[in-house]
Amino acid sequence: MCTLGHTLRRAFALLLLPFATALCAQAQTFPSKPIKILVPNPPGGPTDMVARMFGDQLQASLGQPVIIEYKPGANGAIVANATIASPADGYTIALSTVGGQVLTPAINQYLKRKQEPDVMRQLIPVSHLVDVTLAIVANPNAGFSTLPELVSYAKAHPGKLNFATTSVGASDHLGLEMYNKAVGIDTVHVPQKGFAGALNATLSGETHYWLASLNQQIVNFHKAGRLRILAVTSLQRSPMVPEIPTAAEASNLPGFEVSSWQALFVRAGTDKNVVATLSSEFQKAARDPKLIDRINSTGMITIGSSPEALATKVETEYRKWSDMLETTRITVN
Repeated sequence: MCTLGHTLRRAFALLLLPFATALCAQAQTFPSKPIKILVPNPPGGPTDMVARMFGDQLQASLGQPVIIEYKPGANGAIVANATIASPADGYTIALSTVGGQVLTPAINQYLKRKQEPDVMRQLIPVSHLVDVTLAIVANPNAGFSTLPELVSYAKAHPGKLNFATTSVGASDHLGLEMYNKAVGIDTVHVPQKGFAGALNATLSGETHYWLASLNQQIVNFHKAGRLRILAVTSLQRSPMVPEIPTAAEASNLPGFEVSSWQALFVRAGTDKNVVATLSSEFQKAARDPKLIDRINSTGMITIGSSPEALATKVETEYRKWSDMLETTRITVN
C-alpha cells in the first residue's frame, strides 16, 4: 500500500538524485580544470619551493595546470579564508604550516578569542608534505658554546639572557618557551620581524639565542663561526649537522621535540574521493627520489602522509601546544 509518507520520501529522493549524480560525476572526472595551491608566504622562500616542487609533480601526473598563488600575511589566515570562501571541490588547496593550522587556534583558545577563521573545523587534511627541522642557535660571543652551558649561564644570571623570535606566538617563540620551562630557566623574549629580523638580531648580538629553521644558510653561518648551532629540537639528529646533538640528548629531556611542518588542506565538505585522489598524488610525489633529494638538501624532511595521519598529527599537536600555553601562562598577544 502506498502511503502519503512513502510518496513524499520517494519524491524527495528523486529531487536529490540529480545533485547526487552531479557530485559523483565530479569526483569521477576530477580534475577537469586547473588546480590552485595557495601559499602563505611570499615567493622565493622554502614554502614556495615546496609548493612548486609538489605542484609540478601533481601537474605532470594529473595533466592539469597547477597554479601557485601567493597570499602572505596573518600567519596563514589569508590563505585559510580564501580556501574556505572557494567551492568545496578540491580545486583550491591551502598550503598551511604548524603556525597557521595549530598554534593560532591554540593561542585563540588560550586567550578565549573567537576562532576566525576556524581552520580546525572549516579545513580538512589532504597530506603532510614536509617537516622542518629547528635548531637552537646562539651568537658566538654570548658566553656559552653548548646547550648545557646556556642553561647554566641562564640559571646563574636569571633574566639576563634574551632570545629572538620571528614573531609573537610563532613556533620559534612557543618552542623556546617550552624548552625554557622544561629546563627551568628565565630568559627575555625579544620578538623580531620575520626570519631575517631574528637572524640579524642573533648575528649582531642584539639577542643571545634563537630557535631557527635549520637550512643551508644557518649551517654556513655556523661553519664560518658567525653563529653557533647548539642543538636541534627534532627527535633525531639532522643529516645536515650530524655532529650536533638533539636538545633531548644535550639537556637530558627524553622525548623533547619541537618541529615545524607544511601540509595541505581543502575546504570542509570536499568529496572524499577528490580528497583521496589528491592525497594519493601527493604521497606518490613524496616518494620521488629527485624530489626527496632536493627537499632534504634544504634541511627539510619529506613526509607525504595520508589525510588520516595528518588529522592525527594536527590533533596531537593542538593538545600539546594548548597544554603548554596553559602550563606556562606566557604572553602571546
